[in-house]
Amino acid sequence: MQPSRFVLRPNSKQVLIMKIKTMKAVLLGKILLTGILLSMLALSSNAQTTPCRAGFDFKVDNNSKTVKFEAKSNFTPVVYSWKFGDGSAARGQETKHTYEKAGSYKVCLTAIAFNSTANQRCTTQVCKEVKIADCDRLEAKFVFEVEGNTVKVRGKSNSKAAEAGYTFGDGTVVRGFEAKHTYKK
Repeated sequence: MQPSRFVLRPNSKQVLIMKIKTMKAVLLGKILLTGILLSMLALSSNAQTTPCRAGFDFKVDNNSKTVKFEAKSNFTPVVYSWKFGDGSAARGQETKHTYEKAGSYKVCLTAIAFNSTANQRCTTQVCKEVKIADCDRLEAKFVFEVEGNTVKVRGKSNSKAAEAGYTFGDGTVVRGFEAKHTYKK
């Protein structure tokens, strides 16, 4: 005797129920996937709410035509790249540059940072004008008047960028083109 075979054939109502369950599972998967994608987008957009900022300060030594630069940024780690406006360039948070001649130069700092948590690259550029005075042709003159123990000094220069100061020999130092000092004796 041969074993009998039993074949289960669903009726139309059972087929319809299976199709509905399959569609619900597919729809639930799509909803779940959409929710995950929206969450990722929200995290990504939250990571980008802090803007990338950089800036720099500088100090000019007109006698040597050397400028010391110092960069700052709100992101770390950062790669700093400098262009000095005379065809020269450098890298680093702090740097010095010596110009060959006096003039006005557009100095640009580019700061590049990478936030690995947010998988975000941040690049910003800041430019400033740096003026180098021509100290090779600098002229300064002064005149003075003495009345008793008081000395009045008045100076002038051919440069608008020049600063003046006087040392009176008793430890007194006065800044400015005009000064007045009274000695004790």
